[in-house]
Amino acid sequence: DIYGWRAAFAIVGVPGVVVALSVLCLEDPPRGINDDLEEKDSSASGLCRDLASIVSNPHWAVSTIGQVTMCFAIGGMSDWGPSWLQRYHRVPLKEVGIMGGGITAVAGIVGNLLGAKTTQALAPSVPNAGFLASGAFAALGGLVGAAALNVNAQGRTHLIYVMLLAQQTCMFAFMAPMGAICMSAIPVELRGRSNGIQILLTHILGDVISPPIIGAVSDRTGSLTYGMQLIWVSVAITGASWLAGFLVLPPLALAPPPGGKGAKQVSMRSVLCGQGVAVDSSDEASTSQEEDEAGTDTNASDEYTNTDESDSHDNP
Repeated sequence: DIYGWRAAFAIVGVPGVVVALSVLCLEDPPRGINDDLEEKDSSASGLCRDLASIVSNPHWAVSTIGQVTMCFAIGGMSDWGPSWLQRYHRVPLKEVGIMGGGITAVAGIVGNLLGAKTTQALAPSVPNAGFLASGAFAALGGLVGAAALNVNAQGRTHLIYVMLLAQQTCMFAFMAPMGAICMSAIPVELRGRSNGIQILLTHILGDVISPPIIGAVSDRTGSLTYGMQLIWVSVAITGASWLAGFLVLPPLALAPPPGGKGAKQVSMRSVLCGQGVAVDSSDEASTSQEEDEAGTDTNASDEYTNTDESDSHDNP
């Protein structure tokens, strides 16, 4: 209202510039430093072979299918959600911007933490816990989204906001578990390429095409609500695909500490501050063991000292 809409775009771009410049100060660790790497035959590597290896990986494929449909829903909601609130709930444009942005920000943070912590809690006892957690949250998000669109909540805008917050929180819960699955299922030398392919597919088949499709359905039916039904349907399909992966796919093996005892591992301090590339985990373990042994020896010597003193009092 004060500076115009162009100022808003300039302000939100500043954090991105700061992050981009800060990346220049980071020390890039060697690829695969936390993995047990085997010697690969370079003659067996090539674009076609790499693509075939990536696409044929069932864990990566199921994860990507779900992420495509989820991005379809996210793109449609971000593009048409504000218009839907204005048309059907008479929400002012200013309130749509504030509440919509706030809901997305909170849901993004809470959803990521919720998905990560839930997967960590389930992983020790549940195979493919990432698929289970992501699929369950996506299915719940589809149900809440269907309720938000179809329940008569005229005059109860706060109820709509609560349902949208719950829906988006469930929708963002997949990011950490699915990222971990894709990194674990793909060999280290193919991770960069697989990540690029996945990003391309999720956008080209997801949030790029969902706004015009929803708009076309809205024009054809005369109701934006009808077009928005595709959002919760896409989220439900996402949940179904990941739950199917949980039930059908073989569990991913939990990797032991990278490289075993004495392996070099990247520390957060080394990445952010450039203070050494790796940390020797065996040094920490041996130091801790030496401290424990020293403490045991000290306690033993104290016991012997106390015994000698008592003997001297008994036998002057």
